[in-house]
Amino acid sequence: MRHLFTVLALVFTVLSTPVRAEIVLKLSVEPESNLPAIAPTLHVTATNNGNTPAALPNRVALLVYPVNGPSFAAYSAFRGDDRMDNFEEITDSEIVLAPKETRDLTFWASPDGPAWFAGESRLYSTGVYRLKLLVDAKLHSRFLADEPLPTAFPELANPIFSNEAVFTVRKPEGVDAEVWQLIRKRWSGWVDELANVIWNKYPSSRYAAYCIRKVAPSTPEQEMGFFRDALARNPDPSMGDWYRYNIARNQLQVARNFERQEDVDAAVREYDAVRRELEYLAKSAHQPKLRGLAQAYLPQAHTREDVLEQIEIDHGRGKLSPEVCLEEGLNGQLIARFLYENPRRDAISVPIGVDNKFTPPPFDRGQPTTFEPGHNGHDAVRIVLDTPEIIWHLQKKDVRANRDTLRCPKWLNETNMN
Repeated sequence: MRHLFTVLALVFTVLSTPVRAEIVLKLSVEPESNLPAIAPTLHVTATNNGNTPAALPNRVALLVYPVNGPSFAAYSAFRGDDRMDNFEEITDSEIVLAPKETRDLTFWASPDGPAWFAGESRLYSTGVYRLKLLVDAKLHSRFLADEPLPTAFPELANPIFSNEAVFTVRKPEGVDAEVWQLIRKRWSGWVDELANVIWNKYPSSRYAAYCIRKVAPSTPEQEMGFFRDALARNPDPSMGDWYRYNIARNQLQVARNFERQEDVDAAVREYDAVRRELEYLAKSAHQPKLRGLAQAYLPQAHTREDVLEQIEIDHGRGKLSPEVCLEEGLNGQLIARFLYENPRRDAISVPIGVDNKFTPPPFDRGQPTTFEPGHNGHDAVRIVLDTPEIIWHLQKKDVRANRDTLRCPKWLNETNMN
């Protein structure tokens, strides 16, 4: 019987352990050609064609085979001799793919990527390049330091190669050729260091779409104008998304300024424009990271009601905000601890009634009728949760206590020990 359990355990281990067989990496480049020093997007998908889970290591390198010249592994941005990068900025050692699953692991063109192109001067020379990705758990720069690249990598555990994709670096012409001569002298930081020179002397250059003018100090309105100018030059779509995001960020600041000036209509107009842009980016931006950032900023695009309330708060006329958390009492009882925040500079009196009551009845459960300024770190009132839900209605705002309510933080307990 013991041997049977041992065999079953081994079978279970084999079946439940992800394997690397059947993974196919597909690589394509967008655009397929560009001027020197402008990074393309590397579209990457990983597909598990097998019938069992498959583990894909997170470490990946870009192998480069120039049509004319020695092969090499591209450096990853400015990290010394490091030729590695990670899929999706993931820190885990492996990405597990379910059977038949396809995962998008694209390296999008953006202000900071793809990292290999940011600091690899050898990819800036005009010509045709065959690109291939290499993935392996033991991948390390020392395996890739030889030039030209070896034909085999015997030190690696189980290398996975993508297909080859072709990328062409076009020869700059006309005004682009003049700008390229400047970039060649300081290629590692041209986007920032040469931005003003390019926009002042060579505004018609294609390179202008990939750098933003800088003025210190600058106003949000100026920043928006700089990004809009670059966007009008039709950069690659994923780069354009980042420009739209930065326009929205600066427009948020413009809206806040109108809010502080109590110009409600102007603030709402700006916030509405921000909301439209962020909603578009949250849904349609090419890069997942950017979609997440846009989604995170959406709540800051205030509605008219939000603007009016914020103006009230800024001038010490805000409404009370009730809060609640749960703690365990004796015999396993749950106790709802109701608190409040008063954003005004003085105390507020709210008698028991429509604007200060509990439901279900009794309406008066010992809650205060005078609310001091600031956050009430001590209890406004404690109530045993002896019904499915208890609601405190305070100045048009409600908080609900039930078994799903968050537990009280440790600092609250410590505050109330005095």
